[in-house]
Amino acid sequence: MDRDIDVTETLVPSFILQPLVENCFKHGLTPLEQGRCVTISVRRDGGQIMFRVEDNGAGMGADTLDYIRERMKNRSASGNHLGLYNVDARLRLSGNGSLSVRSEMGKGTVVEFTVAEKEREYDDVQDCDC
Repeated sequence: MDRDIDVTETLVPSFILQPLVENCFKHGLTPLEQGRCVTISVRRDGGQIMFRVEDNGAGMGADTLDYIRERMKNRSASGNHLGLYNVDARLRLSGNGSLSVRSEMGKGTVVEFTVAEKEREYDDVQDCDC
C-alpha cells in the first residue's frame, strides 16, 4: 500500500472492495487445496487512488471473461455476477471510472479500479452524545 495515503482521511465508496474479495474466495480460490492468496493493493496516481484485487485461483478462460464483461455492461437477470455489476455501476454512476477484469486459466484473476482522491470533510460533522 502507498504509505502516503491516509486511509483514515480518504473517502472510498462503502463496500466497494467486499464483493471483489468475496468473488476471489467464491469463484477463484475454492478449487485450490493449498496456497490460496488474495492481495489487495492501493496506490496513489496523481489525483486518483488505484485499487487492485488479485487472487492466485482457478482463473477464467477467454469465453467466460468475455461473458462476465458483457454482464457488467448489461445487468444479469439471473443474478450471476451481480457483485461485479454493482461495483462497476456504482463507480460509473459516481463518475469515478469503472472496473477492469483480467484473468487466465490456472493463474488467477485481477480486478482493478480507480476512484478520485477525496479527503473527508468535517465541516458537516456534528458532535453528539451517542
